[in-house]
Amino acid sequence: MIEQILKQIEKYDLDSIFSNNRKSLLEHSELFLKNILRYRRLLSNNECYNPVNLIEVEQNVFYGEKNVFGIYSKNHSFNFPDMRLGFELKEADITKTLCFHINESQLIGKSFVEALLGEKPNQVIVAEAEKKTKNKRIDIVVEWVNNKNKKRNIVIEAKFNHILKKEQLSSYRNWAKEKKKEEGVSYDLVYLTKTGEKPDKKFQTKEPWLCLSWETLLRNWENILSQNSGEIFKGSKLKINNISYEEFCFHSFRKEIWKKI
Repeated sequence: MIEQILKQIEKYDLDSIFSNNRKSLLEHSELFLKNILRYRRLLSNNECYNPVNLIEVEQNVFYGEKNVFGIYSKNHSFNFPDMRLGFELKEADITKTLCFHINESQLIGKSFVEALLGEKPNQVIVAEAEKKTKNKRIDIVVEWVNNKNKKRNIVIEAKFNHILKKEQLSSYRNWAKEKKKEEGVSYDLVYLTKTGEKPDKKFQTKEPWLCLSWETLLRNWENILSQNSGEIFKGSKLKINNISYEEFCFHSFRKEIWKKI
């Protein structure tokens, strides 16, 4: 399995991601993957989340290394156990849970917008999943305030395996356009998929969509969150190994998205 993943890693422009030579990069990536897989095996053997096991893994991992999974830090999602669900999360489950976490913490919301658009917001007002339009439902709408104190909407069509349907993008774009006309709220259109591919020409709208892969979003998000370890839920009383329960759940959820791609 490691060899297969490393072959995929070689497709990336690793020299622009790491500062060392290519051989060293692959060695670091392999070590990183081995420890992640080892930790996942500990969990798959029905062992409880044990700080001793985590410490053993941490001793062999290069914290602060920048790689195809984002900067590896103590709050990287790969450090946390899988969510115990008994079923695989579907697209709708992921978008709803994503909005739940964005609404739960300003830091999560702001870091998400920054990871998506590369712009630091002043405030994230609300994230809504399955936003109703006249005849469709938008996967995610995030209302936020930029550094000029101007409200904006992010309209996100999020895909993993489902096929884009006729008039989906045009319907969502029309909703955003009406909002701008009625309330003066500008918008960004984001097409989020596994590979970051552009939609087929027959589905494209007059206004271009920002085409982004889940991998790019997650890598950006991990990099931003690595700078904010322990600051997401400061007031939480319920702790698991000195990590707030809410933060623990958020990290595990991000790991579930990584598994989908």
